[in-house]
Amino acid sequence: MKRLLLTFILIGVIYVLGQMVTSGIETYSEGASVLLSGMSTATIHDVVRAHYNEHIAINDFVLPEDAQFVLTPVHLNSDRDLDVIARIESDATCGGGGCITTLFIRSEDGLLTPIPFAYAVKEIEVLESVTSGMHDIRLNGSTDGTMVWDGNQYSTNTF
Repeated sequence: MKRLLLTFILIGVIYVLGQMVTSGIETYSEGASVLLSGMSTATIHDVVRAHYNEHIAINDFVLPEDAQFVLTPVHLNSDRDLDVIARIESDATCGGGGCITTLFIRSEDGLLTPIPFAYAVKEIEVLESVTSGMHDIRLNGSTDGTMVWDGNQYSTNTF
């Protein structure tokens, strides 16, 4: 009887610890920007907004204040630092092809630096394969949308 009771207690402790780990994983995915050199989500939003307004917007269009940012921490290059895929969701940045998306690499000084990539996409998948030091990416789930790093930018895989 004591063994059965101890077994149930042990199962209960393992269950509680499992719930704590699961909660920690959810917190990690929701607050991943905290892992980016201590950058807050608001700071990352400011970096994305400034990049969009300076390099992507046309005809003096400024990104609306209510634009939503979907930030996905990923490993784009071969270092251990988390990089960011930033998708901007608003009526001005989304259409049938998806939403304007920019890729940011975390530089050695911990800052997010945009790389040449500003496409309207629905989804980006970072692949395990690496070309010229950067992970290949797949756009919108299509193998025809696979892009490789050519040393300066992502381009369509032609081989």
